[in-house]
Amino acid sequence: MPRWMTAILISTTILSRSVVAFADTDWNTVPYITHNEYQAVNADGSAAYDGTFPVRLVGVVLNNTEDWLDPTPGYTSSFVAWAMGGQAEVYFQAINLDGTAWDTDTTSAFDDHGGTAAWIGQNYGNRPFIGDPAFNYTDAQWTSELARLGLYGGDGVTEPLRAGDLIEVRIRAGLHYAGKYNVNEQHSIDPSLDFEIVVLQRGYGLPDATQITLSDLKNADNSFIFDSTRQSGGELYQSTLVELQDVWIESTATWQTDSTLVVTDGVRTFDVQLCLNDSFDGTELFAVGEHFNVTGILDQAASSGVYSTDGYQLLVMNDDSFSAAALIGDYNKDGFVGIDDLDVVLSHWNQTVTPGDMLSGDGSGDGYVGLDDLDLVLNNWNVGTPPNTTVVPEPATAVFLLTVSVGALNRRRS
Repeated sequence: MPRWMTAILISTTILSRSVVAFADTDWNTVPYITHNEYQAVNADGSAAYDGTFPVRLVGVVLNNTEDWLDPTPGYTSSFVAWAMGGQAEVYFQAINLDGTAWDTDTTSAFDDHGGTAAWIGQNYGNRPFIGDPAFNYTDAQWTSELARLGLYGGDGVTEPLRAGDLIEVRIRAGLHYAGKYNVNEQHSIDPSLDFEIVVLQRGYGLPDATQITLSDLKNADNSFIFDSTRQSGGELYQSTLVELQDVWIESTATWQTDSTLVVTDGVRTFDVQLCLNDSFDGTELFAVGEHFNVTGILDQAASSGVYSTDGYQLLVMNDDSFSAAALIGDYNKDGFVGIDDLDVVLSHWNQTVTPGDMLSGDGSGDGYVGLDDLDLVLNNWNVGTPPNTTVVPEPATAVFLLTVSVGALNRRRS
């Protein structure tokens, strides 16, 4: 039996405080639900989940908690508005494992998508709508809470929860805020509202990042795509690992921890949050106008509060998450789209090639070199940095050369 399945069946792995406080909770009888069910929304962006607790969720951890929020204790004995002290948040993504304890439907494959965030904070009472320090954890209580959850900064925690661990989250309470339904303690230090994290398998592995473009998240007018069925737009990818492809920065940006980059595809813009990992400090990874791909957690944190159909952003945990984007239409891979790429397409015109073979001119990835591949060259003409020896024609000249060349090739093949 795999280690993660064994862990599901052993409730004694929960740390002592929770075992004592909730000795009457038989977690083996508590139902599993899907992330898709927990994150369900109505047409106005409000939560569609019915608020049933307790429940259990399973998923793969996407972030080291200290790369996103600072867990350093900061207790206040009096009310100080919004002084939250230490915080920690775990994003964990749905995973489909047929035949497991949480796959209760034996007639069809287990199917889930999306992810969920589990958040805990130190000074709940410093939220203005509470305004009572009696709702704050002392520093000692806070580090004990982190230890109870096995998180970085907790007392005696030498192997904190890491990105790529497979976990079960045991949930007694949650709140819908800024567009997603979080696992949390409902801003209370009452132990009856504690959630728990059970590590099912260390180092299980991160899921593959879903490759998306800004057109998957925003309309041509730069408004967010919101789909309450969660089959498209930000809701489809919320709290999951994605690779945002072929974007760039239009103006000077500050590359440092806890800062926001505004990226574009030339039509739309999007916020990319550089988190707390010090790999960002002092490093300009890409200059203005340079195309790149970036991998992170697709998050929703709309300023409009509970009823939210916007506010999607990308949380990027470290500088390894960035890579240079392959220029669309750059078939010879010299960093520039021009005559040489046109030659690649024409020399393979009407040929069947290995799907996605750029050196053979198949930019469309359909295994055939034709008009779709020519369009990619023409639509990106003169993008990139031309080699020193390249004579760059005007776009109108390129269109003329393109038309004549294709016409000649078609005549020879008729």
